[in-house]
Amino acid sequence: MGYRFRLETVLNLKRRLQEAAQMELSRIDTMKRSREEELAAERQRLNTLRDKQRTQLCHGMSAEEFLLMQDAIFITEKRIQITKEELSKLDIERRKARHNLVNRHREKRLMEKLREKDLAKYKESEQKQQQLEADEFTSIKFSRNKEE
Repeated sequence: MGYRFRLETVLNLKRRLQEAAQMELSRIDTMKRSREEELAAERQRLNTLRDKQRTQLCHGMSAEEFLLMQDAIFITEKRIQITKEELSKLDIERRKARHNLVNRHREKRLMEKLREKDLAKYKESEQKQQQLEADEFTSIKFSRNKEE
């Protein structure tokens, strides 16, 4: 009879839960990088708009163009603000996902340690059984030799 860990299905579940937590953390990291790139692009756009507005003010600009430029700057600033808020939320989500991953890893590691201890117990039991059989065999052999 070979070794079989009674909680193998639980260990497999813990492994899958850890993998799912890792994938969730990766998904959040990807979203965060995307938002950071968007933020950098919006900041670049804002700088470009402000530079363009300064240049056009120096060379003369109609009131209508000035208002349109102000609206574009305002909208870009709002986008930057919204993106920063999204990044803050993603930071919170990331911390939660990281915490979840750490917990899942601990749970899996605990099950693996239980498995290792159970395997060690099994091996020890098997070794004792083999030793008993060897002792019994030796005893029987010794008794036979004594009788002869």
